[in-house]
Amino acid sequence: MKESYVFNYGENWTLHKKIASNALRTFPKAETKSSTWSCLLEKHVIEEVSELACLLLYIYEIILQHDKDHIQDITDALISACHNKYAVAKITILNDDEIISTVSDLVGAGFEIISTCIYWSFLYLIYYPEIQVKIQEEINGNTGMKSPRFEDRKILPYTEAFINEIFRHTSFLPFTIPHCTTADTTLNGCFIPRKTCTFINMYQVNHEETIWDNPNLLRPERFLNENRELNKNLIEKIFIFGMGIQKCLREKVARNEVFVFITTVLQQLALKKCPVVKLDLTPTYGLVMKPKPYQL
Repeated sequence: MKESYVFNYGENWTLHKKIASNALRTFPKAETKSSTWSCLLEKHVIEEVSELACLLLYIYEIILQHDKDHIQDITDALISACHNKYAVAKITILNDDEIISTVSDLVGAGFEIISTCIYWSFLYLIYYPEIQVKIQEEINGNTGMKSPRFEDRKILPYTEAFINEIFRHTSFLPFTIPHCTTADTTLNGCFIPRKTCTFINMYQVNHEETIWDNPNLLRPERFLNENRELNKNLIEKIFIFGMGIQKCLREKVARNEVFVFITTVLQQLALKKCPVVKLDLTPTYGLVMKPKPYQL
């Protein structure tokens, strides 16, 4: 059975749709596939877009079935808050379409980044056991058996360096979301007309040899100086949460959650790979590059 839905997003949605449409024109329309790689990439992108459509439909159904006396999740809570504000002050905070967009952003930009980073972190920790040992020694020497807290990021520099190196080395979000130029401009001698769809290749930035020494090597120590202090200037050169005013607002929350999750696990457990299983660091390609399934 096919399910469909139609939203009236107004002018913002029309502009967003136009940007996406212009972006897709850059992809070839030939029926013959040029390579196995392009077929695999297309397959993963189609699957991820299908999952996004299902998510939007699911949130839309929650809005239709909303019961103000039965709050079950974040969508219900957001709807109630907006309705209550309107009832008291006659002010519309978010309409239903904007609630759908907000919740999908929370799920996609929030949980997706955190879960993917943790999947990659655990894979690298069992692939490089010597790094895992260094992190555990740092945790034991500074926090003991006390439950890790956000504030502990300041006293666990090697752990912080490892997390930043995971962001850089994997670059599991290889591109930013599409943006559109608002005026004609020239960049490095290249003319870019108004209304051009643009992306930032964050993977390339995170592996640029003029910035990173031996970028293909996983080396957390690159973020530490001779005093074992974090090099904040170098950390700021990592592109994973976007850039500028369009930068992900959940960056600080995501970093805190990843830190607490990893330190809590490594404080209690030693992670090891299954003896008969060969680990593969090659990602599955798509809008988000995730590690292939593995066991530990």
